[in-house]
Amino acid sequence: MRVYQNSAIVGRGFGTDNPTVGEGNVVSGGSDATSILGVPITGTPADGDILQYNATANEWQIVGPLLKRQSIVKTTGSLANGSSESGNINPGCKSFILLSVTTDRSARVELYPTAAAQAADSGRAFGRPPEPLSENEVLTDVLLSAGGAETFICSTPLICSNMDGTPAEKIYYNITNNSGATSAVTVTLVIIPLEV
Repeated sequence: MRVYQNSAIVGRGFGTDNPTVGEGNVVSGGSDATSILGVPITGTPADGDILQYNATANEWQIVGPLLKRQSIVKTTGSLANGSSESGNINPGCKSFILLSVTTDRSARVELYPTAAAQAADSGRAFGRPPEPLSENEVLTDVLLSAGGAETFICSTPLICSNMDGTPAEKIYYNITNNSGATSAVTVTLVIIPLEV
């Protein structure tokens, strides 16, 4: 169900668009849109949000909007020049489209679908491709070396997914400081979530 606030009916609810039952106006019982026909909504829906009914919890949950770009920011700890930090980032979804990678200084950013892929690829020099004919699982490997803040725009956006045994809202990274001095590195990923 997609929610549309109805400013013409202040305090009386919001319009909805449900592909199963068609369009209509659903009274929420208040202008804060806290329930639909007596079933509570977790969180506060905004225009265009997608709600999904959870029968177990007997509540509406906000699961979108799915196709809205957002920025994921990761700042490493202090890294000596040439040193790396590995870990995982929670993008708030299990799969996403990667549109761009921005760093606040010269750095290398590598993304992986699993911790095992991250560990297997450690130590590979930039410019050296993963082993041919291998399932290398490198999602992206970007070197930004202009000397300051820089953005790599994916001219063909990349689809990235968590591929853990039980898919989770995380993506694994390796970030290397190439700024020439000891510093933290801030990386911004612009993504469009696909799978929640």
